[in-house]
Amino acid sequence: MALAEALFTGTLPDTLKVYVDYYNRADQDALKVSAAKEYLDKIQIPGQIEVPTDEVLVYSQFLKRKQGAPGYLSFAEILEKKAKHTLFDWDGLIEIEEGALRVIAPRGTDRGTSERLGEAIGLALISKIHRLTSVDWSPIEERKTKTLDYSYSLAASSGEFIIEVENKGTSCADNRKKDRGSVYSHASDIRKKKKANPAPANGVRYGTIVALDGRKGTRPKCWLLDPPLTEDTNPEDFRLLARLENLRDLISFISPRSPFSASLQTRVSALQELSDPFQLDSVGLLRGDGEGFDIRGASGGLAWFANKSHTDDDSAGGQVFALSKEACLFIGINGGLLPMLAKQDFDPIASFIMKRRRVFQKVRCVVPNGRFQKEFKKNVNPSFRRTERGGYTHFTLQGHLFYTTGGLVFGFLPLDQEYFA
Repeated sequence: MALAEALFTGTLPDTLKVYVDYYNRADQDALKVSAAKEYLDKIQIPGQIEVPTDEVLVYSQFLKRKQGAPGYLSFAEILEKKAKHTLFDWDGLIEIEEGALRVIAPRGTDRGTSERLGEAIGLALISKIHRLTSVDWSPIEERKTKTLDYSYSLAASSGEFIIEVENKGTSCADNRKKDRGSVYSHASDIRKKKKANPAPANGVRYGTIVALDGRKGTRPKCWLLDPPLTEDTNPEDFRLLARLENLRDLISFISPRSPFSASLQTRVSALQELSDPFQLDSVGLLRGDGEGFDIRGASGGLAWFANKSHTDDDSAGGQVFALSKEACLFIGINGGLLPMLAKQDFDPIASFIMKRRRVFQKVRCVVPNGRFQKEFKKNVNPSFRRTERGGYTHFTLQGHLFYTTGGLVFGFLPLDQEYFA
């Protein structure tokens, strides 16, 4: 089934099946005596593991994230920029059916497609093993020596240790055996990085190489390796700051000029400068007048979603973007995170795992008039039902929304549907 069709119709499989094995006995032995032993002992390796399909799609976009690069600071920014040119362009290159994913032409698939999907599957796999979410990820700063792709704090409420992951992806005719070209090359690159970096004692290290193949009904195969660890910091602090930084970026993407966004940015900057960020635990965010934020409006809904696109039950709010004449893209935040961010209660912030679900919902779209004229008007027909008030254009669409464990909510809203007032 084509990816775009599956996203529009809600027929995307809930999970993808991945066959997991250790790259060799040395990697197995090294990982089995690491801090990850307790978690690896709970799964069957070699064996099949199912990973959330929506998280694979999210991670496939976010792996281009570069710390400090304009336009690539947050997961939401990258999803908005890249969705049209990747998710839709994958039609005809990959096929998803009943939890199986294959590349239609292994030798003809462009390298970027297989790399992004393979890297994303590896990232989703480590997340599944350690119960991690997308907001726990933080890019490792570039160094003169070779470094791993991303570092991750373990998703335990205490923040036990730090995880670093080097992810590689490739495609081949048959992934039941290691391709002597791409797979061996990726493994060699991971080994070189291991020699270039020291490994402190407060973490666990993984390398993943995922190979997709073209056989009908086949599963991606993931090999686990033991690469180096470079982060050396307090795991609890790392976990808290990584989550707050990612949520700050998402809030800023949705509403960059709002007082709530400004207050959260100021707070995160202050926490980054403290030797113990937990000094500000439960010190709520304040408006410019010194008052706290009343997240709930008088009607019981989320006041922060006013003048923002939101679901009809206020479970999520964010922005909509015109992709084409066929669809819009909704990117938002789970409304359940806003009260804990306003209160700055660090225990729930550091430990939450939001309920993962896929829901067919109405989205009350709210777009500034100027942006609607520039971005949307050319994509809708003259009978498109909308109203204008207070400088905004209001219209309603419906589609399948994906609620992720990290609080990001996204979905594609078809334009060729019955419109609602």
